[in-house]
Amino acid sequence: MNRRWLAALFVLAFLGCYRTSQTASHMWQHYDRADDVQEQVRLGNIDRARGSARWLADHSLTETLPGGSAHYDVELRVHAQRVAEAEDITAAASATSQIGKTCGACHTAYDVGPRLGNPGSPPETSSFATEHMERQRWAADRMWEGLIGPSDERWDAGARVLSRAPLYQRFLTGRWNSYQQLQQIAERVELIARQAIAAKSLDQRAEIYGEFLGTCAACHTLVAR
Repeated sequence: MNRRWLAALFVLAFLGCYRTSQTASHMWQHYDRADDVQEQVRLGNIDRARGSARWLADHSLTETLPGGSAHYDVELRVHAQRVAEAEDITAAASATSQIGKTCGACHTAYDVGPRLGNPGSPPETSSFATEHMERQRWAADRMWEGLIGPSDERWDAGARVLSRAPLYQRFLTGRWNSYQQLQQIAERVELIARQAIAAKSLDQRAEIYGEFLGTCAACHTLVAR
């Protein structure tokens, strides 16, 4: 299933957890922008990520969230501003993971949040690097949902697929003169996958996801040269 369709199903389920149309509309907008931030950071498109991050930083949810939750709104906007002002992709990746963590912490505190739709099965592996990339992308999306849900099930599904996914970086060495760097990236992804499986707290998962985003961005940037 197309990733955008999955996102739409996710958000429709997500909105069902909120009681007013105004809150639902605002949550839709914030989810869409936050998802775009993490996707663009993962692809190494820091300028595009900054645009959605600025929107998040400028748009408050305080008036539509439960009473007493204003500090989550402030925290989310602070992390979004960090992405908007990030001087490099590593800083942007770290701040993006904190956006996801803040969403998850708020949902936990107020016992609200998304009812996650069916993500479908991860893409099958083949001899093509692009399909290995899609498998890692599926894993990244599930881990992101695991953060913002928060959802142990989604996080674990993404982490385990990531740990079993053939690392496409190793299939690119015949086309790019960057064998050592690509090898290091592949090894880093393997380590991140093991750490992700072991991580149980939201804090641990946010830190790991930030490292994962930065590693993905490094690979995309290298291959695009």
